[in-house]
Amino acid sequence: MPPASAQLDAAWAALDQGRLAEAQAVLLRLLRTRPADADVLFAMRECKWQKGELTQALHFAQRAAAVAPDRADTVGEYGRLLSLTGQHQQAIPTLRQGMKLAGGAEQAVVYLAEAL
Repeated sequence: MPPASAQLDAAWAALDQGRLAEAQAVLLRLLRTRPADADVLFAMRECKWQKGELTQALHFAQRAAAVAPDRADTVGEYGRLLSLTGQHQQAIPTLRQGMKLAGGAEQAVVYLAEAL
């Protein structure tokens, strides 16, 4: 079996090409051995998002943000999904934190504005 980084790269490639079942299978295998890996959790969030499974996407976004609270991508996406699921009171401080971590990056500001 390829190293975890190669497997994760393969999962992202499958996601980029819309091969969601393949990506999910790879990510589930990775999660069995790396349940607290923020990169794997973040990729699974994307997989669930692309499949239209918003509740599951939120679940994996929350786990990724909990494991990597200092990363703008994990925190920002968690905040965005909180907002998209109507949880605005939780989304706003989370998005503000994501914006702070991102140094005020434009996309982070857009997510916050949408939640407000």
